[in-house]
Amino acid sequence: MSFNNIPYLHVYKASAGSGKTHQLTGQYIRLLFSADNNFNHILAVTFTNKATDEMKSRIVKELHNLAVGEESGYLNDLKSEFGRSEKEIRNRSQHILRSILHNYSNFSISTIDSFFQQTMRAFTREMGITGGYKVEVDNRSFLPEIVDLMLNELDQPGNEDLMRWLLDFMNDRIEDNKTWKINDDIVNLSGNLFDERFITLSEPIQDQISDKNLLKAYKENLFAIIRNYEEKIVALGERGLSIIESHGLSYSDFKGKSSSQFKRFNDWANGEMPELKTTFIDFANNVESWYIKSTPPDIINKIESAYSDGLNDCVNEAIALYNNCTNYVTAKEILRFFNTLGILSDVNNRLQAYRRDSNMIFLSDTTELLNKIIADSDSPFVYEKIGSRLNHFMIDEFQDTSTMQWNNFRPLLQESLASGNYNLIVGDVKQSIYRWRNSDWRLLEDQLEKDFSAPSIQQHVLDTNWRSDGHIVTFNNKFFEEAATALQAVYNGTDEEILEDKDLSEKISNVYSQLTQQVAPIKDVNAGRVTINFIEKEKGIKWQDVALKELTKTLENLQDEGFRLKDIAILVRDGKEGILVSERLLQYKSENRCSKYKFDFISNEALLLKNSMVIKVVDALLKYINNPHEKTKQFLAIYQYLRFILLKVNWIPTIIIWSSIMRSL
Repeated sequence: MSFNNIPYLHVYKASAGSGKTHQLTGQYIRLLFSADNNFNHILAVTFTNKATDEMKSRIVKELHNLAVGEESGYLNDLKSEFGRSEKEIRNRSQHILRSILHNYSNFSISTIDSFFQQTMRAFTREMGITGGYKVEVDNRSFLPEIVDLMLNELDQPGNEDLMRWLLDFMNDRIEDNKTWKINDDIVNLSGNLFDERFITLSEPIQDQISDKNLLKAYKENLFAIIRNYEEKIVALGERGLSIIESHGLSYSDFKGKSSSQFKRFNDWANGEMPELKTTFIDFANNVESWYIKSTPPDIINKIESAYSDGLNDCVNEAIALYNNCTNYVTAKEILRFFNTLGILSDVNNRLQAYRRDSNMIFLSDTTELLNKIIADSDSPFVYEKIGSRLNHFMIDEFQDTSTMQWNNFRPLLQESLASGNYNLIVGDVKQSIYRWRNSDWRLLEDQLEKDFSAPSIQQHVLDTNWRSDGHIVTFNNKFFEEAATALQAVYNGTDEEILEDKDLSEKISNVYSQLTQQVAPIKDVNAGRVTINFIEKEKGIKWQDVALKELTKTLENLQDEGFRLKDIAILVRDGKEGILVSERLLQYKSENRCSKYKFDFISNEALLLKNSMVIKVVDALLKYINNPHEKTKQFLAIYQYLRFILLKVNWIPTIIIWSSIMRSL
């Protein structure tokens, strides 16, 4: 079938190991065969430079295999699809490969950021950006400097409001038993300035956030909502307590005694706001539930009299107030973070001024700026500006696309589909790992079908795992099935609104509904192994020490079973754990030089000089020699020395090292 006759947006859902790169490479090569010099009109984007290089290399390698007569997994498909002989396919491959190599800059396989940067350079005049601007990849690296500048300028005229906001912020932290030093907290909070949810706010809303007087008035409104609600609760508590006392009762005379729910009236009268429990709600219009069988008759008479004299009305009013507390709870929650809102507007103003003065844009700005340009332009104009006509789009790792990035791409795909061109999207919601960069997996799961009518989308599922052995595939299938079910149950809980909403109550289950993978024919269904070990907590012993001790045993067992070191990978959560693992393996290797087992490894982080135990000891000792009267240097020198010596003798827990240090000082 000719690609020009396929009016679909092809969406491939591909789990790990399912042959995604093979599929992308095959579809790209088919597009190359469908028209002369078609590589000039194809754009393939992914999210990392490594993935880009891998895809380019795969395409060139397969074209080379086809061109020189070597074996290729795509040969038969190309012969069948285009009705050509093997010789014709190979000759055509030579011509395509030669054209690509002679015009390599038009071989458009890039990261999504690179494409947006290329496009933005064509719109510098429309965006008001001067030539020679700098692009800063790490936008957060400037925040500490911006915050320090802001705090240093507090004594200047015009910063009185900011000073008050900062003092309120510090007071809030002190009340929460946190430090009054706020530099790091403001830097962390300022990271929200790069969140698309903030960026996409309309200009009037952003102007309102920057208006201190408006924020002050809004804050007063929030306090008024809270005050009004709490005054009603206090008045209700006083009225209920008065009725109880006027009948010679106390809250302990009711069901529950000292833990009676009628103690709520005492709490409310004192200005406390405890939550209502189901037991209290059941009291409404049901006086028999206010006491128990063993309650004395005279107390029962008093309770029933209080019930009739207005206490039941108080119970119903309390329930009504708690059922209509949305505004109160919302106001309380907003006030928790309200002081940060006023501070963020000042940080943002200084950040934008710094950017303009430095003739610099952040990488994250590119998506926003393009969004404003493309939203008001038609696709041909965009093509004209970037100097090429792109007919086909292939987007990899779509689950890591942000909403604004998709809004930039969508009109281009719509134009392409309207012209009957082939387009492809590949993704897997389970692998969405770039949420810190505003990625939104819901685009793949839901939004595509909303943006394009169902007949325009053709769904494909790559359900064969070509990477893993049978037992591993089986484990993954069962694990994700059980985990999705358990997580959905936790999410649903007993919330009636969620349970009644079919979309929400089945969302997690639906996302993982197509996760089951088949074992590839080339793999052994009885091969592979998954072992999970749980470490029991023991007082005074860190789980890391136990895990590191078990690690060497596990490596020895694996080698006994015939696994080579290149077959083994050790994954850790962060660089610090990687250093601990490397130190343990180096130490164990030196202690067991005559062992038949090998413990050689490769790790970028662990092989840095600064992470070497020997370097740490030498560095600490030299610093102490240079400043022998400084206790801190002495402490660190003893610590590093003892840590090195003791661990060289044996694997001794950290607590013993600390004990040795204290004896040395």
